[in-house]
Order: sequence, then C-alpha cells, then structure tokens
Amino acid sequence: SAASEREEWEDRMMAASRDDEPQGDEAQVVALAAGRTIVFSRAGDLVIYVLGSGANDELVLSELLSCIVAVFRILMPKGTTGHGLVERYSKACLALDEMVTRGNVEQL
Repeated sequence: SAASEREEWEDRMMAASRDDEPQGDEAQVVALAAGRTIVFSRAGDLVIYVLGSGANDELVLSELLSCIVAVFRILMPKGTTGHGLVERYSKACLALDEMVTRGNVEQL
C-alpha cells in the first residue's frame, strides 16, 4: 500500500541521515538510499529532505533545497519552526507547487 511504502521511505531517509547531521543552517548533506539521492538540511527547527529519482543528481536537488529553505525563511521571518509552517501551510504548498514543475511533491 502507499502508506507502507511511504513509511518505508521515511525509515530509509532517517537511517541515511542518522550519521550525518547538518552543521548549521546553511549546511546540506547528501546521502543515498536504495539508489535514490537524498539531500537534506536544517532550517531553524525543521529538517527538510529532498529526494530525487535517478534523473536528478545532487546538484539539482541541492539547488531545489536551497530555494525551499529561502522561501520558508521569507514565509517565516521570525524563524523557521514547525508552528510557523503549519500557520503558513497553504502558502508553502503553493510555493512548492510552483518550484516543482516536473515530478511530484509527495509530502510536506
């Protein structure tokens, strides 16, 4: 089922990122899980993950992640927090929809 597949990927992301904690708000970490590239970074108290298919390399994903972090900082000028993201959820979804022209945003 889709829910179990999503949980499996969440477990893979957490396992891939367990040993490599981003150092600071600007740092990005690249990891591999099941042949897919994962780029993640910390923004305030959020950790943001971007997964790509085989067609996307880490440079493309890194640039996308930088854009997402920049948009979140604009939407939440007092600091990127989970609470701030929930308050501005619709704007964040709209921004992501505009950024990702091919492919899918699976979860926010």
